[in-house]
Amino acid sequence: MLEMTPNLNNEEPLYLQLYNYIKVEIQNGKIRAQSKLPSQRSLAKHLQISRNTVDAAYQQLLAEGYVISRERDGLYVVDLEKGYFQGGPHHFEPQLATQQKQDRPAIKYNFNYGDINLKDFPFKVWRKLSMQSLDEEQAHLL
Repeated sequence: MLEMTPNLNNEEPLYLQLYNYIKVEIQNGKIRAQSKLPSQRSLAKHLQISRNTVDAAYQQLLAEGYVISRERDGLYVVDLEKGYFQGGPHHFEPQLATQQKQDRPAIKYNFNYGDINLKDFPFKVWRKLSMQSLDEEQAHLL
């Protein structure tokens, strides 16, 4: 079981504390590759925190590729490249940031929330498909 002690007086949310703790443990090799993480319920009970807090930390680890989910079996630590994290847990970030700036392609699409490009929106296709879907279900709707 993880030996983390949540700090309730810290401004950092509990899920981030847990996420950072597990991430560093994986990077340092203290949690080995292919090992199974504790279930959400058992870890929440052990740390005396909410299961939602554990879930949020686990979801972040999943999103960043530190763990994988095996259906009906749990979360397992991914085998990270050897030496990738040498020099501390944040050693790689500055190198990636400069590399991304050099290799970054020009932005083709803007995916900002709520910003609709009305000029290029296919209104005719939208109307046709909308009418088609309504025609098929018209009797049911009435």
